[in-house]
Amino acid sequence: MPGLRESFDRERPDFPPGTPFWIDPSFARLAACHPRLQEVARHLDTRAVDAKGAAGLAAEAPSSYGDHRYEALFRALISVLRPRRCVELGVLHGFSLLTIARTLQESGLGRVDGYDLFEQYPYTNASYASVTERLKRTGLSARAAVHRAEAREVASWTDEVDFLHVDLSNDGEVYRWVFSQWSEKVTQIILLEGGSVARDRVDWMRRYGKSSIAAAIEEIRASRPEWTIAVLDPYPSITVAFRQVGLAAT
Repeated sequence: MPGLRESFDRERPDFPPGTPFWIDPSFARLAACHPRLQEVARHLDTRAVDAKGAAGLAAEAPSSYGDHRYEALFRALISVLRPRRCVELGVLHGFSLLTIARTLQESGLGRVDGYDLFEQYPYTNASYASVTERLKRTGLSARAAVHRAEAREVASWTDEVDFLHVDLSNDGEVYRWVFSQWSEKVTQIILLEGGSVARDRVDWMRRYGKSSIAAAIEEIRASRPEWTIAVLDPYPSITVAFRQVGLAAT
């Protein structure tokens, strides 16, 4: 089966693994959307982009997000927006969960709850025990917890969230579902894996006839004007949706 990077590498041979996402023009477009996101851009200093810490995280919890240093995006967003309640749908090995928890611990406020089917998911998965142990070993259990649950059920028992991250084998239908169920519950920001044109062309999306994420984003932009949406293009790409009122300066 072709690698997940294949469509990205065909489109951007000048952007191999190891190239940080923030030098791509799509990051400048994101930062221009709102003053608080310009603050996020300024926060990408040596503290946010610590290469040694990133290497340790990638070894601890491998993720496609590591190819272009997306852990720095999570760290900068958490540091600037200072969310109290964070939710993650789709945990896998815990790359983003550990990043969020570590940054919350440094700021001294907030927690993150991650939900995943773990071993019950029939495709790529990680074990519940291994992720739980990883949180304990890294001293982050006070800021993060994982729960074995079907992601589509979580919204029904969740009232309000400041920061939502979704990585659920995303396609256009997942995006539509997220905004139908969560857009009134999230006060600040939603991050979703995927969003670029190259991401729509990965093998499994085409093989199984999955719906286009790029098309879903355009529908969401038209129907939900209170949300501003931008896409970071480097593999695997990330969609950043922020509520204009929620990102007001504090």
